[in-house]
Amino acid sequence: TDYKAMYCRMRAKYMLNNTVYYDRMERYDLAPNEYAQHFRYLCHLASKDSIHPLVSARAPLNLVASMQKAIEHGDTTYGVCVCTPWTTKSDDAVVKDPKSIDTNSASC
Repeated sequence: TDYKAMYCRMRAKYMLNNTVYYDRMERYDLAPNEYAQHFRYLCHLASKDSIHPLVSARAPLNLVASMQKAIEHGDTTYGVCVCTPWTTKSDDAVVKDPKSIDTNSASC
């Protein structure tokens, strides 16, 4: 059991007045059609280039474990970490240290 996650959930639900706790899986179980509708709407916005997510880091699939460690240790900047299913020219070198993942790369 992940006690830190349980603590954060309890704190957000019952102790903090200005917070909202949102569990994606719980929401999906309660209202899968609404969840699907929200996903389709987000895809629509993305196709119109209306949203611009803040991407903090990109890494190929072979570096998913390193990216996960970097996230857990707080070595990534604010934003979303994206694992790309393809290799780019900047990913040719194999990275073994999670701190050495290029967090400023703009290539997809």
